[in-house]
Amino acid sequence: MQEDSWRSIRRWHLFGLLAPITLGSLLGVVEWFGYGSLSSDFLLGIGAVIAFGVMMLSALSMPFVRRSGGHATLWGAIALVACMVGIRLQGIGRVWGLASCAENAKPLIAAIDKYLADHGQAPVGLWDLVPVYLDHVPGTGLSRYPKWDYGMANGEPYELLVNCSLFLSFDSFVYWPSGNYPQHLYGGSVERMGVWAYVHE
Repeated sequence: MQEDSWRSIRRWHLFGLLAPITLGSLLGVVEWFGYGSLSSDFLLGIGAVIAFGVMMLSALSMPFVRRSGGHATLWGAIALVACMVGIRLQGIGRVWGLASCAENAKPLIAAIDKYLADHGQAPVGLWDLVPVYLDHVPGTGLSRYPKWDYGMANGEPYELLVNCSLFLSFDSFVYWPSGNYPQHLYGGSVERMGVWAYVHE
């Protein structure tokens, strides 16, 4: 009976180890292609709950399962590390996706800056750049958020923004020519990412 119980607990340990890493890996790919948002954070949260559950199972099983003492504690710690690895993998995917977006924006920013130098003001809309400064307006490269939001804001000659909102998340990826981003913007905290800023709302 004790052996069967220990085998069952080991299966839960293995599940708790693999679930956060698997979710983190999948969500890293999701973030890379521009589909990341509250939904991926929610799913990764499930992985965290699973890892926490495994830790609790390990603690509760120690008095009842033969050989479980040190092993249960070890598996609980491994599950926590797995959760941290999953979170890290998701973060890497998000950084890669936004870095790709920033790279796609370089020709567009160069064209806006050239227009600004030639006319003394930024274009009213991005299509004013076509066909003299650009053959076409490039997309963001993010599958879920393919278009740029463009305008003037906060004393800047122009602002380039990717609206990354989904459900209750209203994050955005912002470019200002000056690069002088405040610590808080549009109701959220600002994370610098090169010459861009990611706004967590």
